[in-house]
Amino acid sequence: MVLDHRGFESLPLRNMKNSNYNALTRSDFDHIIKMNSRWRDMDAIGHLNHAIYLTYMESARTDFYVSMGFSSVRKEQDKSIILGGMDIVYLDQCEHPVELNICHRVNRVGNKSFDLLGAVFSKTKDHPLCVGLFRMVSFNYNNNHSIPVPKEVIAHLHQF
Repeated sequence: MVLDHRGFESLPLRNMKNSNYNALTRSDFDHIIKMNSRWRDMDAIGHLNHAIYLTYMESARTDFYVSMGFSSVRKEQDKSIILGGMDIVYLDQCEHPVELNICHRVNRVGNKSFDLLGAVFSKTKDHPLCVGLFRMVSFNYNNNHSIPVPKEVIAHLHQF
């Protein structure tokens, strides 16, 4: 086990069922959306660009947030979120065109922050192409301060 500067198991291994990313399956996630790759998502090498996975997961995170009962992620709301940090692990290449499953789950809940574990799967593969851990901060943009994690998020904490 590798510990970070705070003594916690290194992210994104913390709070995961398996330390082997390839062992993750779609059934390990609570929220799955389908997306199709776009021609512009390819890079010069012919596979999906690494940054595109982040935009896929960002769209899916917003969709997941709405599915928890929030109207959207907007700054004029009293309860919103802001990205505090992320760790990404790329596991496999993928070429356009492809149907993707973008998966998320609430992986950890703290006082004012929570972790979302995300993964991108090709429809035709059982192992993830990419895994990300997103540290989200509950935030009130009107007051410009972090706030306690809303009960809607706590209710979606993934049960191992």
